[in-house]
Amino acid sequence: RNLLNDGELDLAITALPLAERWASAQLGEVVARFAQRLQTTLEDPDADGELRRACLATLLALPDQRRAAILAGAELLQPWLAPDVRFGTIELLGACSEPEAQAALAEAWPSLSGEARDAAFAALVQRPVGVEVLLDAVESGTVEARDLGPQRQHQLRNHPDATNAARAVALLEVGSSDSSIAETLARLEAVVATPGDAALGREVFVQNCSTCHSLNGEGAQVGPALDGMGVHGAQALLPFIIDPNRTVEAAYVEYVASTLDGRVFGGLLAQETAEYIVLKGADGEVEIPRVDLDVLRSTGRSLMPAGFESLGDEALRDLMTYLCTGYEAFRALDLDGLCTSSTAHALYDARDPNTYTFTRYGVHEVEGVPFDVLDPFTTLNGNNAIVLRGGLEKDWKTQELPQRVEVQVGYAMQRLHLLGAVGAWAFPIRRDGQPAMYLTFRYADGEDERVVFTDGVEISDWIGRYDVPGSKYVRGVLAERSRGQLRYLSVAPSRDEVIEALVLESPDNHIAPTFIALTAQIGDASEPQPAKNPLVGARTIVVGGGSSHDFARWYGEHDLALLEGVAPGPIRYTDDPDLLLEALPQCQLLVLANNQPLANPALRVFLASHVEAGKGLLLLHAATWHNWDDWPDYNRVFVGGGATSHEAYGTFDVEILRPNAGVDVDLKMLGSGNSIHARFYPDAGGDEIVDGLPETFEITDELYRAEFDPEGTPMDVLAIGRSRTSGATYPVLWSAKDRSRRVVALTLGHDAASHEHPVYRELLRRAAAYLVQQP
Repeated sequence: RNLLNDGELDLAITALPLAERWASAQLGEVVARFAQRLQTTLEDPDADGELRRACLATLLALPDQRRAAILAGAELLQPWLAPDVRFGTIELLGACSEPEAQAALAEAWPSLSGEARDAAFAALVQRPVGVEVLLDAVESGTVEARDLGPQRQHQLRNHPDATNAARAVALLEVGSSDSSIAETLARLEAVVATPGDAALGREVFVQNCSTCHSLNGEGAQVGPALDGMGVHGAQALLPFIIDPNRTVEAAYVEYVASTLDGRVFGGLLAQETAEYIVLKGADGEVEIPRVDLDVLRSTGRSLMPAGFESLGDEALRDLMTYLCTGYEAFRALDLDGLCTSSTAHALYDARDPNTYTFTRYGVHEVEGVPFDVLDPFTTLNGNNAIVLRGGLEKDWKTQELPQRVEVQVGYAMQRLHLLGAVGAWAFPIRRDGQPAMYLTFRYADGEDERVVFTDGVEISDWIGRYDVPGSKYVRGVLAERSRGQLRYLSVAPSRDEVIEALVLESPDNHIAPTFIALTAQIGDASEPQPAKNPLVGARTIVVGGGSSHDFARWYGEHDLALLEGVAPGPIRYTDDPDLLLEALPQCQLLVLANNQPLANPALRVFLASHVEAGKGLLLLHAATWHNWDDWPDYNRVFVGGGATSHEAYGTFDVEILRPNAGVDVDLKMLGSGNSIHARFYPDAGGDEIVDGLPETFEITDELYRAEFDPEGTPMDVLAIGRSRTSGATYPVLWSAKDRSRRVVALTLGHDAASHEHPVYRELLRRAAAYLVQQP
């Protein structure tokens, strides 16, 4: 009784389950008074949001209080409350079977952000009553059908509850209901079927589209980038331009915010925190404090305006020609809704979601052919790969997948290009040359032509690089940290006739064939133009790649973000050293972390010129190793020595060497057993890199057994590492003694333990700042 009456509401809430179980009869009146106290706090708009949510959770556990709690709890979904409060409320109401709780979620839908909508939708579709309430909201206009987005509409149309699914099909019309737009589209399809002037089209793009979209390096990044969209063809793109509200992806839905002082803002909901929201539009971003919000509501519409047909037929034809330039000979086949599995969740085995990680979704060029890699978070059914039935393990999801998929075409093609060409349980799991997949060209006249892809010839296992003669290994589409391989192959139909459909079919054996994208070649492809080098123009370049490290994650994402604002921009990462040669002349700071060779002789010469010109060179971890027997000058000239081994991965101590603090340590000269006297001189380069840092710190990494070359570039040691097992001491940070040579080497950086270490982060930023200073 005393606990339930305690002034601290949190304590009283904690005591309630004990009171209910132990002495509910004796404390009935006290519990009733306490429930009223909770209800009062829940309804108090000035009370702390988390405390109000805790009151809701407690009241929902009391049967007599549930209905009143649900009605009051709906107020916790208001946009001026912190996201954590709203998410917690969605979870609580979603667990309730009462229609009032489901209705509260549907009522709040227009003001919810993308992630909150995901949570609310997942809660609603768990129960038939939730789907019924949501469809009621669509029918009444509380929720606009297009505001659900294509993926959620697809889920509702295919809901397991047949009654609700049929109702969803009737309510959620596909496409625009405006007959005038349909007539406009029908007329303009013929207009854009003939080519226009791409140069004039670029001017139309710059004047009308570039404030929100980017293409070929021009424009803003409010809406999606349009690079590669031309592979779908002008007629397929036209509906999205003329009728942008036909289908709107969740990330590009327009929100309107009204503030308490009467101002109104519109844009994409780009960010939300506990304190504010950010709306992003063509005019920039606006930050709105939550305490100032009166209403936040989705319009259910695209931020892109309608009415582009007013540009006129010629301008629209020119614009479409510009969008499609370079892709005239190809068409990406539409796999949206046909894919059977997702690379984001569990491609083959429901227990193992870790399969493919792409460098990006969208259009990739492979062997001169554009392929559109679908984003599973925006496709109709949440899938982005065609995986067909197969597999040796009975509990794998591949056993339950479809045996065949039919892809509509509707035109003649010269060749069919395929990205994937792999399978689960494919070669070399077995080497018996069984059929891995059947591909059928179904012609418009009813004739079929079958092609057999054979295990070990065209198809090999997904999990690693297994080369087979009938397909090619693909680089650059998968991220470096990704598992598995992708392969490329193409096949030509024997007839130059309209193909109605393609049928992909599994032999239903031990192989689960897998394809990511299909592209039809409909014309003579001109000589492929080399892709634009993404490093050209970069002032700072980070190079990774090779074995034993997650380069893309730690150097390409984590460290790149740390260098923003310190190193000169633009900043780029690559794991393709062949791209460096063209980009080095404009590069001011080169960061090498690679565990793969820089084999191009011209690149090696350019690297020397880069350093001789006084430009910055930062060598991280693997780049301080003696890797390249055919290039001894790399270690001698740039590193001043290097490591050929390291102590076992573990924790060791790092000591910063202070100015004038000469320290005798066991720093070996390469090729000799003599110790050298490491002294940090105040006039030597690099003193600002370590000034003010902790004198010692511990770190978990590989302690490189680095040694200096007596004939190499003289170096000043700035920090040493001391092993806790052997007691040996090795340099971990050094810089060129000659201040005109802007070179710094740091042996740390094996994995997360280093890259997330505060001193490593500070060392990286300071080294970059030092290296871009003028001598």
